[in-house]
Amino acid sequence: MVQATGEMPAGREEFDFRSNGQDWSASWHPTSLGPPGGAPHGSAGVCVTLDGNIVLVSTDGKSWDLPGGRTEGGEGWRQTLDREVLEEACALVEDAKLLGFSKGVCKLGPEEGLVLVRSV
Repeated sequence: MVQATGEMPAGREEFDFRSNGQDWSASWHPTSLGPPGGAPHGSAGVCVTLDGNIVLVSTDGKSWDLPGGRTEGGEGWRQTLDREVLEEACALVEDAKLLGFSKGVCKLGPEEGLVLVRSV
């Protein structure tokens, strides 16, 4: 489990976690630092409705997440976000701002050495 401090990391601060039997390290990279190195792993979005609600999606009605997913073909971050929000939330993205990038590095497990970067 990851415990939030309530403060947004300045960038490149890492935290470790375990997922699906593997040890990972994750970090946040603001746009001012540019995209970190690694394999593009899609986009996720904090989508706000006109009445100020946040859009969340679920496949089981028990766990919820931001809409997003993996890049297909030669999509950029915005094309991926638009498609995923439409597929998962049946909604259209009217405007988007790139906040930054999350970077995950597999430290131990079958995917050791894998570096994934997701646009937010």
